[in-house]
Amino acid sequence: MNFMNWSKDNLHHTYICIGEPTSIVGKLVSFIENDFGVKTTGNPDVFISSYEGFGIDDARLIQSSQLQKPVMGENKFYIISFSSVTHEAQNSLLKILEEPTKDTHFFIVSHSANIFLPTLVSRAQIEFFSKPSIDEEIVKSFLSSLPNERLDFIKDIVDTKDRGSAIELLEGILQFLRKQEGYKLNAKYSKDVSSMYKYINDRGASIKMIMEYVSLVLPRFMI
Repeated sequence: MNFMNWSKDNLHHTYICIGEPTSIVGKLVSFIENDFGVKTTGNPDVFISSYEGFGIDDARLIQSSQLQKPVMGENKFYIISFSSVTHEAQNSLLKILEEPTKDTHFFIVSHSANIFLPTLVSRAQIEFFSKPSIDEEIVKSFLSSLPNERLDFIKDIVDTKDRGSAIELLEGILQFLRKQEGYKLNAKYSKDVSSMYKYINDRGASIKMIMEYVSLVLPRFMI
């Protein structure tokens, strides 16, 4: 999926996005911020939430919320990701999508298209996202650097609040740690990075704090 195909002028009201949820959500947030000029942090018009299982009560909450007019701008955005979803919840979402509120956009994110009912899919535009390519040499360069060098390394990501690049770097670090022969020795570091990876798309999460924490908490790897 290439975001160049999307713009604020031709955006569909509902997308079902299939792929790696954390990566996709990060890209969606960047798209909304860059193309719409909308600040997502602390914005009541932007709803971002992740669920292990999405149920009827969750759907009803969204159904009620989307009826309210935007507070800070002209548009409202809903980014919801989940691993599983009940039929009842999908039918509730279907009622929303059959009569979508003006200038409200839904992005439904999951790892598989097979969990969705055909009736829900028929009301949305489905997009498949490939797993982001991670330059292993960049990851190795980061991990073999001293803490102060890492802070310089991430400066562009932090200054531009590039959530997508931050997520890709964290994914690369996790992949590297899991491939090591002494993985058990790296388990603590992997857990630290994994917790930051899960947190990066949370409302109010600071890319600067997350990336600086990872830069400082990991030891120098002699690669």
